[in-house]
Amino acid sequence: FEYYVDVKNRQWLTWDTKLSGSFKPRPDIPAYRLLVPTVDTTRNQYVAGSLVRTSNHTLIVGAVGVGKTMTIQSMLDALPAEKSYCTINFSAQTTSNSLQDTIEGKLEKRTKGVFAPVGGKKLVAFIDDLNMPQKSKFGFIPPLELIKLWADNGFWYDRARCEAKYVKDMQLLAAMAPPGGGRNQFSQRISACFSVINMTQPSDAQLRRIFGTLLNNKLAEFADDVRPLGDPIVAASVDIYRAVCKELLPTPSKSHYLFNTRDLARIVLGVMQASKAFYDNKEDLLQLWVHETFRIIGDRMWDPADVAWLRKQLDERLSSTFSISFAGLFEEFGEQVPPFVNFMRSNMDVPPFEPVRDMGALKDMLTEKLEDYALEPGASALDLVLFKDALHHVCRIHRILSQPRGNALLVGVGGSGRKSLARLAAYVAELKVFSIEITKTYRLSEFREDLKGLYRQAGVANKPTLFLFDETQIKYETFLEDVNNILTSGEVPNLFPKDELGGVLDELRPAAKAAMAGETQEQLMAFFLERVRWELGVLGLVIQGHCLLLL
Repeated sequence: FEYYVDVKNRQWLTWDTKLSGSFKPRPDIPAYRLLVPTVDTTRNQYVAGSLVRTSNHTLIVGAVGVGKTMTIQSMLDALPAEKSYCTINFSAQTTSNSLQDTIEGKLEKRTKGVFAPVGGKKLVAFIDDLNMPQKSKFGFIPPLELIKLWADNGFWYDRARCEAKYVKDMQLLAAMAPPGGGRNQFSQRISACFSVINMTQPSDAQLRRIFGTLLNNKLAEFADDVRPLGDPIVAASVDIYRAVCKELLPTPSKSHYLFNTRDLARIVLGVMQASKAFYDNKEDLLQLWVHETFRIIGDRMWDPADVAWLRKQLDERLSSTFSISFAGLFEEFGEQVPPFVNFMRSNMDVPPFEPVRDMGALKDMLTEKLEDYALEPGASALDLVLFKDALHHVCRIHRILSQPRGNALLVGVGGSGRKSLARLAAYVAELKVFSIEITKTYRLSEFREDLKGLYRQAGVANKPTLFLFDETQIKYETFLEDVNNILTSGEVPNLFPKDELGGVLDELRPAAKAAMAGETQEQLMAFFLERVRWELGVLGLVIQGHCLLLL
């Protein structure tokens, strides 16, 4: 894989020649959707794309956070017009029935017993997390056996009529991480159906290239003191990330200490919240970088010794790279990292993301918001005492909800105020809170009806919405399958029947036309799901023995 064939010039060339010297991100694409090309991503896209174009089933294997999904998504977006694609996200609750229903929802009947993709196209079914479904008591994974049945024979069975249903013009493209952490080993009978490609972990040099490109592009128009800080901040972030992965390993009491390159990406994207007008010196930007590192990594830690270790690591990087100590950087804040918020300057159209310099003013403002929330129609007063930790938690939750696709899991002891603090943070962020009400007769059908209302509110009415989901509301484990789909792809398979879906897309057509998103059913559906993912935040509440904030 070190070389590729340049057919035009009839010679072997290294993959470096496919990379442009200076990659400049497009301003119209959000940073979290950008794919900065490296040798590995270019090579994997080329090989996987060649396999997909020749209709070979393909499986891409790599550790969590190496960019499998983004690489595949970039490749799928570049498919020729005669091919369409659908995304299916597997979870531990995925069954062969749900997989079959999801794929059949993308097909139409051609002749008796023969089904094919809509519009005469060829369908690429992208399955993410292929090895996540649970094994049966007999040791096999039912969804994968269904895939093998179709791959070997070209059909599966109608479960009601017990007749063969042939599926034509479809191919599989799958991604998965190695077994472990809830992912299962499966037999070579399954892997024999695929051409397998391994994606390796990016090197430190590649990580610096990827995130340095993004941050330097953001800081290009900042003040002279700030502009050169892009590469040093990225290098220090990579060092911190490597140290965390090496030292903070998961244990039975710290099973959530699982870090990957997505956490590194979140730190860099957090620094990119800086605005040119308010970050005009080195110290301000470094304070933001330290704050984001504590939010992404430090908020998972319940052990004070781990927090002290992280602070020591940051102090060492600040001293060696930027010639300033942790204590000196936060001297005006009592040598503690203050919360950063963007709601203190309500008189500005685009308020800056800045540190809170007056905790009294923050408490007064949130107390006022608490009183305003009680006056909202249909809202009951929140019985909250805004002590220091509560203020910090509201700021942390608000920060997550204010970010694109911001979802959070709040873990704490019962009665610790997770739900009330989440409602207050959502009100400050101007989000509508949506939650379900469990009754004795509440079943999956009622849950799906509630999700339809949620999707209409976020996707059609375009209202920023928070879906507040408590662990006591998990009446059936199949609820988690739908929540997983909302978090990953944004699409709950077969949520809307075809007759209802037509009405929903018709309502959305004027908005899609104004956004120049296209008017075909596929384009309208993609626009609908993108709106849902943009406007909808999911916040899960779990009771545990320690109080944590997980992003």
